[in-house]
Amino acid sequence: MFLLAAGGFPVCISGQAPESPGLPGDPGREDAAQRAKRKHVPKDRIISEEYKLSNERIQKISDIIRKHFDNRENLNDDSIKAAILEEIGKIVPLTPSQRADVRSLPAIKESLQSRVAAKYPKTPEQVRKEAIAECDQKFAMAKPREKVVVYVMRGNVSQRYEGTFYGFGGGSLRINSQYIPIFDLTPETRVKFDKKYNETARQEYVDAAVHNYLAERLAYSESLFAEENKKIRQNNEKLGYILRRQEWTTARTIADEFLKEMQQEVKARAEREAVEKAAREKAKREGGGGNPENNQQQPPEGGAPL
Repeated sequence: MFLLAAGGFPVCISGQAPESPGLPGDPGREDAAQRAKRKHVPKDRIISEEYKLSNERIQKISDIIRKHFDNRENLNDDSIKAAILEEIGKIVPLTPSQRADVRSLPAIKESLQSRVAAKYPKTPEQVRKEAIAECDQKFAMAKPREKVVVYVMRGNVSQRYEGTFYGFGGGSLRINSQYIPIFDLTPETRVKFDKKYNETARQEYVDAAVHNYLAERLAYSESLFAEENKKIRQNNEKLGYILRRQEWTTARTIADEFLKEMQQEVKARAEREAVEKAAREKAKREGGGGNPENNQQQPPEGGAPL
């Protein structure tokens, strides 16, 4: 199934498998084609649960006009068109009395910026400075002769050492009289003794703080936009408008367009039927069935016509 959230994209009308067309000559083949014709669906129908009401209105307008077409009514006749519009007007206002909210997407987003700024007032640079300040406490380096607790992972076994830190060098650090390889330290411990490791951890923390802040702000902005867009959709549809091809329009406009299309189909059908009729009459004449003289009884030799 293809989705058409705001119209104007390729459409698959149903998630069901299409009916088998049958083999050439199969009696069921024509029936399937006729059924498909009766199930006519506008090519621009919006396939989206979000715009379900607009979808239904477009479909109903199309079905009403198609019904009159299938009944072979003259769609160019003003009285027929009036009857069609009256029927459509019973399910949706032809022309709503109030204006639709037709703000563009950028305009909607712009109208929400003050709410976003109120909840997330900091700039990325401000967030970065705050995160850097937090690093001084979160990633403080251990100082010589400071009492420390270190954790070591050897295989799947964790070991705890507590004592006085005397220094770091040669790939090891000294706790009391114990030398511990730097690569055996857990990340939470190593960051207190390995300067390069500490700098990397600080940078990652700052970058993550900025990234997370901006991501949260964006998510909040998008949630506000979705909420506002939903409100606009509900209000416009309540007034009687229909979303079609990414634009809010009226039932009257859609009906006029569909009528124009069906009037072309009426003309094409009449021309096609005229050609078919002429072909049948020609075949009948050439077969002798259409010549009145051939229908007269021939007189006997030397006699008068009967």
